Amino acid sequence: DPLAQLDQLLGLAAAEVERPDSPPPVAALAPLAAPGTAPGAAPGAAADAPPEEVIPSEKFKEVVKARVRKTDDGWLLFDERFPVRGTGTREDPYEVSWDLLVSASETYQPRMGKLRLPERITMLDGKQVRITGYVAFPIMAAANDEMLSMRNMWDGCCIGVPPTPYDAIEVRLAQAATGRDRFTSFGTIEGKFVVDPYVKGNWLLGLYLMEGATLSKVRETQGDPARHGM
Repeated sequence: DPLAQLDQLLGLAAAEVERPDSPPPVAALAPLAAPGTAPGAAPGAAADAPPEEVIPSEKFKEVVKARVRKTDDGWLLFDERFPVRGTGTREDPYEVSWDLLVSASETYQPRMGKLRLPERITMLDGKQVRITGYVAFPIMAAANDEMLSMRNMWDGCCIGVPPTPYDAIEVRLAQAATGRDRFTSFGTIEGKFVVDPYVKGNWLLGLYLMEGATLSKVRETQGDPARHGM
C-alpha cells in the first residue's frame, strides 16, 4: 500500500530528527531575568534599586524620603535626577522644572492605589517657587487674577494638550492681569507654592497651587520648556 509505505517513511524521518540533547519545549524554559535583576526578584526590579523609605508627615499621608546632595555649582540634586536652584525664600525662590513636578505620578496615583508623595515634591509646599511654562487665562472671567501655568501649550478649549494634575499649576495672581498681559501665553510665575491634592472618588483632579504670584512674560524661543525641562 503506497500510503502505508509513506507513513512508515515519515515515522523514520521524525525518529532521526529527535536527539537526547534536544532543547526542552519553549513552555519549559524559565523566563530570563532582566539585566541587574536579583534571582527570584520580580521582573523589572533592579537588584541595586534602594527600597522606598517612608517618613512621617503631618499634612500628607505618606511621604517617600528623597536623597539630596549639593552639586559643585550650588544646585540641589534630588534623587540623582532633579536639579533645583535656590533656597525657597522670597529673595531666593526654588527654581524647579516640570519634570520634577510630573515625577509625583511615579508614587502618587490615587486611582491606582498609589498614595505616597515624594519628598522632593512635598518639600516645595509653602515655599517660594519659580517656574516657566505656558499660560492660559479663563475665557470668561470677571477678573483676570486666576490662570493656569502648564508644561504644554493649551488654549483652554481646542488647541494644544489639555493639562493633567501633574503638569499644571492653578495660579492666583497678587494683582489681576490688565491690558496686553491678559493675552500672555508663555511666561515665568513666582509665588507661594502649595501641594494640595484634590481627590474625589479616588480620581486626582488637582495637585498644585500657587498663591500671591507674579507673572513675567518670556519669549518662547528663550525659555521653551521642552528644551530646558522648565
